[in-house]
Amino acid sequence: MIAQYPPGPGARGRPRTAAWLGVVVACCATAACGLGDRELRPGDYRGVITTPEGELPFGLHVARDETGLALHLVNGGERVRVSQVEVAEGQLTARFEPDAATVTAKIRGDRLSGRVTLPGAGGGQVEYPFAAHAGQKWRFFEEPVNDNADVSGRWDVTLTADGAPVRRADARLQQSFEQVTATIGTTDSPGGLLAGEVRHDDVYLSRYDGITAELCHARLQDDGGLAGWCWSAARGRESFEARRNAGATPDEIAADPAPASVPQATVPSPAPTP
Repeated sequence: MIAQYPPGPGARGRPRTAAWLGVVVACCATAACGLGDRELRPGDYRGVITTPEGELPFGLHVARDETGLALHLVNGGERVRVSQVEVAEGQLTARFEPDAATVTAKIRGDRLSGRVTLPGAGGGQVEYPFAAHAGQKWRFFEEPVNDNADVSGRWDVTLTADGAPVRRADARLQQSFEQVTATIGTTDSPGGLLAGEVRHDDVYLSRYDGITAELCHARLQDDGGLAGWCWSAARGRESFEARRNAGATPDEIAADPAPASVPQATVPSPAPTP
């Protein structure tokens, strides 16, 4: 009878050891990848807030500087730096003082998903879903079109809403190809910078600076006017009509009123290249 011995460190032992080693390496790699997927990646993101009136897009830029992680909200040529940012255990938390507005989102690779809270009507807080995707710099439309109306100029605006007094506003729009920026100033607010696009006869504008969220859509009418609506977290939806101020000079159009006050430092960024 030939004695049977358990496999030693020979031909049968080595493959088994190698197999276990492969499992260990794979587990470590998986853990490392999982950890990397929960780190906030530097770069440009396309952020979207889901509002009652549809998607509100904005730009989000993540970088690292001498102070650590730097987060900027981008609206046209305006960048608003978020002063209170924390990333821990795969979650991003940003806070905006003094209104206690926040962004909270889970980090999963090149995507963020979570919620934003904003000051609402009557001094309360409202909350909306939020998502962002790295590597996307377009705002409303990924592919622009060339056959677009010219909406640049100064416009006299009338805003109406159910159960609210009529409001008058002064809108100043600047356009470069399909790219457009606007301020809509009223007696109680100079208005922050909105950014967006013209697509044929339609104008799409949005703004998110951590404290305010605004979304507007207008269409050029046959008589040369604009008609549409604007939504904000603070006021809800308002309809508007606008007539072009033919007497406005180029200097008046370019001289935007002082931007709405925001509690974060703003850093100018280059205008988009057509």
